[in-house]
Amino acid sequence: RLAEAKDALANGDASLAKGLADSIVREVRETKDAMQEVQRALRQKKQITAGFSSGGDAGVWQQRLSEIEMSAENGEWKQASELLSILTVDLQGYHSEYKEAEELLNFVQDEWTTLRRRLNSTSIGPDDENRRATEKTVEAANKSLDSGDIQACLTALGKADELLENLRRRV
Repeated sequence: RLAEAKDALANGDASLAKGLADSIVREVRETKDAMQEVQRALRQKKQITAGFSSGGDAGVWQQRLSEIEMSAENGEWKQASELLSILTVDLQGYHSEYKEAEELLNFVQDEWTTLRRRLNSTSIGPDDENRRATEKTVEAANKSLDSGDIQACLTALGKADELLENLRRRV
């Protein structure tokens, strides 16, 4: 485009030359801003990786960060900036879902603790099949959340809620 701007200026078309030059300046600024944003984020790589799930998805998050680093190394700053923005939004969404699942898990665990006391007082002991299934399901939800598998946690919490309701009816 710089050559086009020079040609336009040589041919006496100053407004076209100015327009082309302005677009070049705009693109240089955008690239510079993207470069600064990506470099700043990569200097804080530990903070980014700290937000990755600890489970099976950790490799996927790491791969996405590697793609950003590769784009930066190749000088594709705008692409790296776009990938970084997408990664950041996805991480925020993941953390939001994680917090919601954690709150639900804490609620179900509290309900289970309260119900367990009531079950003990009504002689429904730990050897009861529904009680063992509930205990196992609540533990599965806890392990799923610890591993970062939010969907498995929510599924287990749904099943635990059903089992808790069945036990509540028996008390």
